[in-house]
This record gives sequence, C-alpha cells and structure tokens, in this order.
Amino acid sequence: MEKTSKARIKEKRRELGAMEERGYSQCRACDLAGIDPRVYRYRSTRDEDDVARSRLHELASERRRFGYRGLHILLKREVLDLNWKKLYRLYKEERLAKSSKNGEATTTLIVRVPAFVA
Repeated sequence: MEKTSKARIKEKRRELGAMEERGYSQCRACDLAGIDPRVYRYRSTRDEDDVARSRLHELASERRRFGYRGLHILLKREVLDLNWKKLYRLYKEERLAKSSKNGEATTTLIVRVPAFVA
C-alpha cells in the first residue's frame, strides 16, 4: 500500500529532526530531505471536533440506518451546524460509513445491531 502525501511529509519531518541534531541548518536539512521549508514549519490550525465526533457517534448508534446526510440534518436541528463536507470527513474518519450494497455496515467501530421488534 502506497503512503499518502501526509504520511510521507510526517516521515520526512522525522528525518529532518534527526538531521538537525547532526548540526544541519533547517534550510539545508529541508533541501536534503527534498521538501520546502514552509512545509516543515507548517502547523495545522484545524480545531478539534470532539463535541461533533461524540454527538455523531451517539446519533449513529441511535439511528443505525441513517447515513451522513440524515445525521447532518439531525445535527443541524441540534444547532450543531457543520458543513456537510466536514461532517462527511468526520463520518469517514470515525468509520461509520455503510457500504452501498444493501446498506450493510462495513468495518464500523459502532456495532449496529438490528432494532428489537416486539
């Protein structure tokens, strides 16, 4: 499996740390690793979505048949207004996605058991 670009950048950052210990300047170390110094210095400003993630898990366990679109509507009603693209990213990262075939759950972290029928 080929590494994603983010994984490669993280790996190169680790290499750069080792190179800087040897006394190379940051610019020289970046040049040797083959990345731009701005990539090395970049720090993400993305905030943590702990509240949205936890609520998404709760709703996904309550509403087993809902996909990310249905959960987006429910979250909007709760005044947790998220962009649908961000919600979809969280949905995939939390592995809540269902397969397109028969609505079966794929490798999910939440066990989706059938609802009890009385």
